[in-house]
Amino acid sequence: MKFCNYRYASFVFLSFFSFILITSGCAPKARPTIITLDTPEHHVFSGMKLLENGRILDAEREFNLAKELDPKYSLAYKGLGLVLGFKGNYEAAFQNMSRTKELAKSKEEKALAYVGLMRLYIQQKGNNWLENVEDNFNKAKLILKSLPDSYFYMGIAYKEAHKFGDAAEAFKKVLLINKTFIDKANHQLKLVQ
Repeated sequence: MKFCNYRYASFVFLSFFSFILITSGCAPKARPTIITLDTPEHHVFSGMKLLENGRILDAEREFNLAKELDPKYSLAYKGLGLVLGFKGNYEAAFQNMSRTKELAKSKEEKALAYVGLMRLYIQQKGNNWLENVEDNFNKAKLILKSLPDSYFYMGIAYKEAHKFGDAAEAFKKVLLINKTFIDKANHQLKLVQ
């Protein structure tokens, strides 16, 4: 009788142990965490979204975080330049845009530095502002011909200068490029028509 109880207990133990091994082998493996939210790129992306929504101080915080993570990330300086422009501190804003051009590593970053300058001239509306915008537009276009940002802000500049035909052409070009600014360009095109 003791022999049967021993066999029964061994059978139960081995069955339970086998069940545990089988089910643990089939369980999904935990994915290692990857921190993608604390990168300069993500902070700049968030900052630009906040800037679009008029949350200037929050945007400034994001751009400063991007700059802390990578002091040589050019687009962080572009964002800070735009924030300073919204605050009316154009001297510091233009200095940040110059820093953007210096640190730009890719063609897109270089072209976006000129787009940032375009935006500052549109905001500032100083002497010869439209000529300055056109000059920076041409520089951006030499670097990247199909950058929708440059055409969009050129359209905004023409609209503000009451050159509605030229604005419409710039917004149409954004729609032809068909990458970003589609909804905004379509809305602006309807306004100028």
